[in-house]
Amino acid sequence: VLPGTWQPMAFSKDGRTLVAWNGQATVAFFNVATLEPYQEFPLEARRFGPRAWPSLSAELDTMAEGLTNGHVKLWNTRTHESTLLRVSEGPVGFATLSPNGHELVTGGFKQPLRWWDLRAGTNFVIAAEAQRVLFAPDGRTMAIFSWREPTQLWEVATRSVRTTLTPGQSAGFAAA
Repeated sequence: VLPGTWQPMAFSKDGRTLVAWNGQATVAFFNVATLEPYQEFPLEARRFGPRAWPSLSAELDTMAEGLTNGHVKLWNTRTHESTLLRVSEGPVGFATLSPNGHELVTGGFKQPLRWWDLRAGTNFVIAAEAQRVLFAPDGRTMAIFSWREPTQLWEVATRSVRTTLTPGQSAGFAAA
C-alpha cells in the first residue's frame, strides 16, 4: 500500500513503475517492487476549484499540467525541464496528452476545445466545449465527452470525426 492518499495515474509499459498523484501538489514515480518514490514533480499551487488531473504520454516521458493562469506546463520527466504553453484566457480545466506526447487537447469551463500539435506549435478549435477527452492507447482514436453533446470519436491521423455515440441517457464520462 502506498503511504498517504496517492491516486494511480499510469504504469510503465514494463510494469516496473507506477505513477501516482496525491491529488494536491505532487506527482511521483514509484518503484513497484519497493513502493519507494524515485522521482517527484511539484505541481503548481491551486487556490480555488478542483484540480485537473495531470496527463502523461504512454512512455511516461512527457507530462502536461493545466494551470489556473491559462497555461499548460509541459514537463520532460527525464530531465525535469518544463515549458509553458499559453492555451486560454482562463483556468485550464484539462490538458490531455496523446500516447506519443506530440498532440495535446485542452479545454475548460466556457472555453473552446483546442487540439495542439506540439511539434509544429499549431492548434485549432474542434468543439465549443467539452468536459473530458481520452486517446486510445494506440493513439489512433480520440473520444470527446460533453454534457450537452453526444460523444464523438475522432480519427487522429485525419483529425476528423469518425462516428458519434448518442446514449439513451447520460453515460457520464467514464470510459476505458
